[in-house]
Amino acid sequence: MLRAAEAAQSTTGLIETTVTKVNDGKALVTTTNAAFAEVAESSSKVGDLVSRIASVSAEQAEGIEQVNVAVVDMDRVVQQNAASAEESSAVSDEMTSEAQQMKRTVDEFVSLIGGRLGTVEV
Repeated sequence: MLRAAEAAQSTTGLIETTVTKVNDGKALVTTTNAAFAEVAESSSKVGDLVSRIASVSAEQAEGIEQVNVAVVDMDRVVQQNAASAEESSAVSDEMTSEAQQMKRTVDEFVSLIGGRLGTVEV
């Protein structure tokens, strides 16, 4: 009977040890599940942030494209203005030359008319 009592006590000890190990394992699984839940939540947040960054980047790219179009338009207008200024300068030079020629012609007429007036008898 002594042997049976010792065997029972030994079995009880083994069962208690096994129950303790199972409970420790259960606690470890619960902790691991909580950690995985946190990782999943963090991954979801990172995904949301990456999505927002992509959206904002697309908006910025669109804004930059609009600025590029505006700069190209301004460059075209500046070049047109420069061409118009060149044409105006050329026309101004030509008009100045014609005005000088007209002044010389008028001076000649005045000289001729003035010279005849001095020789005409009244």
